[in-house]
Amino acid sequence: MTAATSAEQPTTTTTTLPLDTFTSIEKGLIHDHTDDDDALLHEFEDIDSSPVTVTELRAWYFFGFACDPLSFSFAFFIPLICQGMSAGAGFEAANHSVPCNTTASGYDCVVKLGDTYIGTSSFYFYGTVTATIVQLMMLIGIGSIADHGAWRKKFLMGFSTAGAIVALMYPIATSYDKFLFTSVITVLLGILLGGTWVFVHSYLPPLARNHPLFKEALAAPDASKESLHKKLDVITNEISSKAFVSMYTGALFILVVMAGLGIGFPIPAGFPSTYPLQIGVAVAGLLWLVGVAVVYKYLKERPGPPVPGNESIVFFSVKKVFSAFRKARQLRNLFTFLLGWFMFSDAFTTVTSVAVLWAQSQLGFTTVNVLILSAEVYSLAFVGAYLWNKAQRYFGLQTKTILLMQVTLFSIVPLWGCFALIPGSTVGYKHKIEIYIFGGVIGLLLGATQSTCRSMFSQLLPPGFESEFFSLYQITDKGASWVGPLVVGIIFDTAPRKEYAFLFVLAQFVAGFFFFTFVNLAEGSEEGKKFGAMQRALDAAKH
Repeated sequence: MTAATSAEQPTTTTTTLPLDTFTSIEKGLIHDHTDDDDALLHEFEDIDSSPVTVTELRAWYFFGFACDPLSFSFAFFIPLICQGMSAGAGFEAANHSVPCNTTASGYDCVVKLGDTYIGTSSFYFYGTVTATIVQLMMLIGIGSIADHGAWRKKFLMGFSTAGAIVALMYPIATSYDKFLFTSVITVLLGILLGGTWVFVHSYLPPLARNHPLFKEALAAPDASKESLHKKLDVITNEISSKAFVSMYTGALFILVVMAGLGIGFPIPAGFPSTYPLQIGVAVAGLLWLVGVAVVYKYLKERPGPPVPGNESIVFFSVKKVFSAFRKARQLRNLFTFLLGWFMFSDAFTTVTSVAVLWAQSQLGFTTVNVLILSAEVYSLAFVGAYLWNKAQRYFGLQTKTILLMQVTLFSIVPLWGCFALIPGSTVGYKHKIEIYIFGGVIGLLLGATQSTCRSMFSQLLPPGFESEFFSLYQITDKGASWVGPLVVGIIFDTAPRKEYAFLFVLAQFVAGFFFFTFVNLAEGSEEGKKFGAMQRALDAAKH
């Protein structure tokens, strides 16, 4: 958004079939199964086991294309909108009677909220913390509901429609005194966007299990559990990689839109300087609505088992999520992965933020420089998602091996910054070219690494409980997302050298690598299946 053993074996390379072959597989394969064959088939069976069609896959890919522009905007443009709006309504930090001069380099301003003055940079951070806390509560409350009955698609469409409507509200803020309105809808958008991705991610496992190529492998006379896990590993990786390519294509689309608006949109008199960006966010909202329409028409429900009749739907998801935490011993590999993900996800998010802040505050990057940097990162993310998948298939590498390679390469980015701590060093992000070079490294890894992590995690999931555990995936991500920026902010404010922030981020990467090395995907996959079978048996016993 992947079987591995202690003695890693090469992944079997698959050949992409033409569409006519794809269609022929969808129609079914005739094979005489033994009882052992039936038992093997049952392990990978969903309630809706109909083959995934080309159209359904394309609909899922397109939704990523339609939704990711807002995720991209949230990373680069919406913070600028919120800070720009609050600064435009703010005052100089040294003199609260003087309006903030936003044209001054390195301005230091505050905004009045009630009787309190808050720094304009901190104002956005507080909103982010609020959104994160609400997202955590929401994800715990609704995550596992989508695994039961036909809720997955309904929640996906509901969150997306509401989020798109909120995005369309940004142009309403036509003056700086509406800064609080902008902050509120930003919090709402963050909550709805986070919820949407839970249900997008939860589609990956059933799409992979019901892919015609995997069904062909299931029907093979010599199919074994080991060979099927390897096949599912390859198919999951391919679907996930293509999804990220589609998503980053959407991000590049909105980047072009934002650049065009920034250059060619005449700002009406009295309107905020951020108004072109606000229009761009609304354009992303319109595209998101188109994605909802495509999902409605072409993406199947892919339902899970029914909610037990004596369970309260209000508390059902909360109980299931906390049940997943309590079952940590039975899902040792899954939770070991989540510990690594907790450290790693925060590290690669933080290193990107640190790079932009460092470039702006220490190297004098202008807005144009930052725009070029963001374009570089996301362009190479598009390329990286494709190349890493091709490299994995060509060299026959397991997903875990790929992830460890990616974490190692990612670690070089903060490590390079640490060189500045060496007395007399002339490197360590002291020149603009260093930012551009390592921005390229981040780009080549960013989308590919997220794809690898999502694929690896999906192989550890108990069948029928995808949304519940993808909620844990999101909760882990969101639970860590404030740690890195907060610690780096403290280091920037209090440490004798700001470069110590790179040491902290490097430590996060090392910790993530450490946990990932202890994940055994083959063992974890079996743990997931046993957990799922046990839970279904318990649910059946309650009826």
